[in-house]
This record gives sequence, structure tokens and C-alpha cells, in this order.
Amino acid sequence: MVDYSCIVIHVFDREGDIAEVFALQRKNKNTGVVVRAAHNRCLSGENSYLWEYVTSQKVQFVKEVELPETKKRFERTATLEIRYCPVSINPPSRLKKSGNFNVYALFATEINVPDGCEPVTWMLLTSELVTTQAEASQILRWYTYRWRIEEYHKILKSGCKAESYRLAGETSNQC
Repeated sequence: MVDYSCIVIHVFDREGDIAEVFALQRKNKNTGVVVRAAHNRCLSGENSYLWEYVTSQKVQFVKEVELPETKKRFERTATLEIRYCPVSINPPSRLKKSGNFNVYALFATEINVPDGCEPVTWMLLTSELVTTQAEASQILRWYTYRWRIEEYHKILKSGCKAESYRLAGETSNQC
């Protein structure tokens, strides 16, 4: 098991699914990433694409995850089927010199979805090793932490009015 006490793991939603994230992560020691995939990337050597390849893998285990309430969803416990495997993603032409991005893909899809609910479907890409149920569960846990972080930012912005404050170095000559 990896000692994560010395590693910074960056967790991104779909907006963070850009190739430069993987390129930069490789250059920084003691960092890792978990990114929710937004793009159906071309895989090297597989003659296929990310979603088709990973969803064709066998289900490794089933896990329950607590989903917080959002504007589009009520709070509930989701039962997820989990698939995972290593993948080698072709870089975009602007990063050809970087070589392929060798990462692990974890696909979580909700089963037994309550009536009227949209099922959870996450394709997560990570620089971290995912070869066991425990490692896959850790990646899922890290991804769910982003909801707590988003809530914290919301409190800073709206409750504490953090965006309305100026840095102390930005003083005005006005009285």
C-alpha cells in the first residue's frame, strides 16, 4: 500500500479533464491526480476508445456511496458497479513529445436507480495504482471529497463574502 501522507492528490471534475493535467503531474514528484473524464479519448494499442474499452471490462465489485443533495438530485445512497483497468491514452498532437499517458481508469455506474432519478455514471482517470478493490475504493472516496470542498468554497464565497475582500497589499490613496 502506498504511503499517502507525503503525496498531494489533485481531484478534478470534468472541467479538469485536459491532457496538460496528466503531463504536468508526471513532472511533479509526490503528486497524483484523480480526474472525472469528459472526453472519450483514443487508447493506444487497443484500437478503441476509453469509454468502450473500460465499460467492456468485467465488474470487479459493487459499492455503496452516499450522494449529497444537489440542485438536480436528492440525497441518497447509490449502489455502484465498479470496473477498473490500466489504460494508455494517446496524447493530443500539441503534446506528442510527452508520450502516452499511462493511467488507471475506474468506471462506476449506478444500479437499482430509484424512480425519477438519473443514474450516477463516473469515468475516473487516475495516476494512482488501481489493481485491488481497496485501491479502487480509495479513488472513489477521494473523488467524493470534492463535494465537501465545493461546499467549503460556497461558504467562503457567500457566507464569508471572501470575494469582496481585497488583499492587504492593494491599498488605495483615497481617504
